[in-house]
Amino acid sequence: MGATCSDTIVVSFFPFYHTLETKTAYISTEDTISIYWGVAGGTLPYSFLWTPDYEISDPTAAQPLVSPDVNTNYTVTITDANGCVTSDIYYVYVHPVAIHNLIQEKNISITPNPITAQAIISLPISLNNYYIIQIFNATGQLIKEIESSNHNIEIAANEFQNSVYYLYYKDASNRRYIAPFVVMNN
Repeated sequence: MGATCSDTIVVSFFPFYHTLETKTAYISTEDTISIYWGVAGGTLPYSFLWTPDYEISDPTAAQPLVSPDVNTNYTVTITDANGCVTSDIYYVYVHPVAIHNLIQEKNISITPNPITAQAIISLPISLNNYYIIQIFNATGQLIKEIESSNHNIEIAANEFQNSVYYLYYKDASNRRYIAPFVVMNN
């Protein structure tokens, strides 16, 4: 009776590690790029889930294509074969395309234009009563973003320097609109 038995178990850890690279892309509003992750380790195969699910070809792909029209930080959750989880981030910064490439619609009005004091921006009526407009300077730099529940938005000339600006609006159907305006402070 005094028999003993022994065995050996080898436990291997395959921790994840991240590259030191900050994954960043600068694109125009009509560009599409492939995003990627910078993680190694773990046990293959990996599964992927990218969020947000916004203008992305396949949120479960290793390197999906994205074409956002606003700055978007895509976060990927990576799960290895053992169920270990890590994440990584890819930053996409979006610059507006050349003004002549966007749709200029007559159903956006800015009155008066040029603006010397106050002006009213009239947008197409949205079914969800939610409006976000962006105002860019002539070099494409975002100057101001306004959220509103009213399709008539008031702006004041004293919020801007004397110059030419471009109002950008995307409706719920993803139609993009742009309208130029001039500010002439006294």
